[in-house]
Amino acid sequence: KGHDTVIYIDEVRNASSKSFDYSIEKEKRLVTILKSGDIKEANKILLKILTDNLERRSMTHEMINNFFNSLVSTAIRAIYEMQATITEVFGQEIDIYVEMRRRDLVEDKKSYIYFIFKSIAIYASERRKHSKNTMVYEKISAFIEENYDTELSLEKVAEVVDLSPSYLSYLFKEISGMNFVDYVNKYRLEKAK
Repeated sequence: KGHDTVIYIDEVRNASSKSFDYSIEKEKRLVTILKSGDIKEANKILLKILTDNLERRSMTHEMINNFFNSLVSTAIRAIYEMQATITEVFGQEIDIYVEMRRRDLVEDKKSYIYFIFKSIAIYASERRKHSKNTMVYEKISAFIEENYDTELSLEKVAEVVDLSPSYLSYLFKEISGMNFVDYVNKYRLEKAK
């Protein structure tokens, strides 16, 4: 309320009716789900939080703004914990607090918060997929380096990394830019030189 302001006991008793239901536990769960890249689960949790606060409570315009700012803070926390930046997640430098304040209608705020969380989850999912694929690629490369002088087939390498030969072929080309056989032949030529 400000410096040197008296807060009366009746104001404190009525404070619970002037707040929203968004505990730190809910925030932590939402951040964890966002970082995992699970869009469906993030939307499910977000829907519950929105329903519990916007449909089951009577909130003033100021409370609604504070509530959505809290959700934006959660989004920023998730981005920060992934050691990413707003620009990496959204493709441009934006102030999501300002963008949220520009939306006057509750439905517009809800749509925007869904967009924010979806963008974060997609980014996290792509990042996880990329890092997992990179680890598989490194494992394949190490195996080829150790066994280049033996019979190397896609099927044999697929067994080593526990993937199907067709998916391994796709993944290998996606990461290296060349197909498996060409990569092995190129490696063998380099070693022969």
